Amino acid sequence: MSKFVNFKKRSVSLPLGCKDLIDLLDPAQRRKATELFASGPNFRATRDDSFADRLSNLASTIEAVLESEARMAILGVSSLDDRLSLDIHRMDGETLSISMTFTQNPENERKMRGIFERLGLRAPSDSGTPGSFLRDQPVQLIYEIDPEPVTPPELARLASTIFQDFCGLVPDSEVQMRFLEVRDAT
Repeated sequence: MSKFVNFKKRSVSLPLGCKDLIDLLDPAQRRKATELFASGPNFRATRDDSFADRLSNLASTIEAVLESEARMAILGVSSLDDRLSLDIHRMDGETLSISMTFTQNPENERKMRGIFERLGLRAPSDSGTPGSFLRDQPVQLIYEIDPEPVTPPELARLASTIFQDFCGLVPDSEVQMRFLEVRDAT
């Protein structure tokens, strides 16, 4: 028997204040996180719309998300075959990111780099395969739109051009959109 463990003193009951085994790992940190979430503001989704629309109608939806006064607003636009998506993330009235996401392969990457260069956008310097990933799963590349267009119509024109050039879409092509807004519940 080990001299460091006294099996006669071992018990199946948890110490006072612990509801489950995870509380034993670092009870102070666990309580702190719980208190933080309990005292934080309540948020609720005030808009969560998914719909198909024509690429030519993209401007009005982009304008709605960029002018949203919600705490958080997210717009995702994707080709129906999911080859390409546009993502716009806003928080507290500021645009955090505008990006294009597509599946990594040499042809797609060459095509997107050419589109970005032709449109005066900065493509990432390196987009190699991440160090850890699931071997059978496709790797998605994210190209940030930089510099960002100043107005919603400029961004809509830019995004439409990228969808047309990358996916072969035309203005009447349908795309899938998801618009989410989150506000304080108070």
